[in-house]
Amino acid sequence: MEQKNQIEIQEIYKNYYFDFFINTSLYEGLPVSIMEAFSFGIPAIATNVGGTSEIVNSENGVLIDKDFDPKEVAETIVQIYNNNLNNLRVNAWKTWKEKFDAEKNYERLIDTMKQINNS
Repeated sequence: MEQKNQIEIQEIYKNYYFDFFINTSLYEGLPVSIMEAFSFGIPAIATNVGGTSEIVNSENGVLIDKDFDPKEVAETIVQIYNNNLNNLRVNAWKTWKEKFDAEKNYERLIDTMKQINNS
């Protein structure tokens, strides 16, 4: 598959349904790819490396060990389908809206800067 830019990825997310975003990185900062998936209500199954745990939790996805067993991941997927996929989808979007929505964060930044300037 060829590389896609951010706009192309957003179009794909808009036009196709995805149950999960699976990220099996060995190393990670704060994963923007998961933020983007969350913005479309796509929960994540991701390795617990770097800053991933700052985004993914039991409310919006599943963290797996970086040395995961593929069978465990398969079992996790089945459990999610049987129990709480819709809740994870809603909470993935809520996580994005509350913590990573650029418009909301821009407003917070401006408010913080105003408070600093008024001190």
